[in-house]
Amino acid sequence: EDETIEEVEKGVFIPFIHRPLSRYLNALADAGLVLRRMEEPAPPPGFLERAHEYAEAATIPRLLALILENHPR
Repeated sequence: EDETIEEVEKGVFIPFIHRPLSRYLNALADAGLVLRRMEEPAPPPGFLERAHEYAEAATIPRLLALILENHPR
């Protein structure tokens, strides 16, 4: 696991926490939730040209959205 604080805009800092997906998905399954869809959106158009420090962002997603359904046990 790794945590970094990144300045995404002047004066705007966001923590990014990197951990294995299994950590999230297993916790969700233990809570009775079922994954229906997972989205890892690409950066917005033009972002990579303006932010060279994020060159890997095109191949390593920075955001994750999960659509889950509750299935009580």
